[in-house]
Amino acid sequence: MEVVHSYYVYYNQKRKGVYAYMKVKMNVQTAYHGKLLRAGKTYEIDEATAKRWISSKLAEEVKE
Repeated sequence: MEVVHSYYVYYNQKRKGVYAYMKVKMNVQTAYHGKLLRAGKTYEIDEATAKRWISSKLAEEVKE
């Protein structure tokens, strides 16, 4: 599993404290903040983005 963090997330961590992440399994290949995310692989993405991807069927949530 690869952890994908963005500058936006780090910026918000410093301003607001802890920021939530979700593990998702990608259904499609996409580029996100300059990184290539492959279909079928699991990544840790900030919660707001992960929820959008899940609702759009781009990814599915991984339960641990």
